[in-house]
Amino acid sequence: VTASTDKTARIWDAESGREIHMYKGHKSEVNSAEFSPDGKRIVTAGDNTARIWLSPEGIIDWLSNQKNIYRLTNEDLKTLGIDFINIEFK
Repeated sequence: VTASTDKTARIWDAESGREIHMYKGHKSEVNSAEFSPDGKRIVTAGDNTARIWLSPEGIIDWLSNQKNIYRLTNEDLKTLGIDFINIEFK
């Protein structure tokens, strides 16, 4: 995970260099970004705030543990730090 002066944090695929996910929400540059020990959350710091986000793995884990299926609105997704999600259940 990387922190950036463009107000974002990003997760990258280490092998391909492809961006996996971008987190937006800080008002100014993001100074640091770290995964939680279990890899399910990301903490970012910048603009005198710290934010905790669900990683893609954390989102899938959270959704798979729900007893009911919820319709998530765009505002719900923004709260979770998600711009777009594509989940395949097998």
